[in-house]
Amino acid sequence: MPVLCRYDVKLRNWDSANGRWIFIQQYSHSGTYGKRLWTMKQGGTINIFATLPRPVDESYLYRKEGTEEMVYYCSSGSLYKYNKTTSSDLGALTWPIATMACKGHTIEYNTTNNSLIFPFEQNGLYGITEYFLP
Repeated sequence: MPVLCRYDVKLRNWDSANGRWIFIQQYSHSGTYGKRLWTMKQGGTINIFATLPRPVDESYLYRKEGTEEMVYYCSSGSLYKYNKTTSSDLGALTWPIATMACKGHTIEYNTTNNSLIFPFEQNGLYGITEYFLP
């Protein structure tokens, strides 16, 4: 039986330090729908990078923080943090507006403010927000 999967090339991050693409597997028979991240180097192989504890809705960001590899991602409208180095689920990041939901196909890191910038939805309206990291 063939494995049903799709790798969404819109949902990819370039890891310049390691010269590889990191991308999400969107569909799967295995129950890892939207949870599995893969890596690929040019002329190399495709490898599993991480399996997240919950599916990615539409956006994620891979980021190296010191020696730790972190993945920030949206799931069910909330923004989560995963430590790939220790395989630890660091849970949902808190924000003071309960009706605001993480939406869209991108999360960007702002080096000047040490923050994440991403699209959101609140009460049927859309916008861009900035989440300041501790």
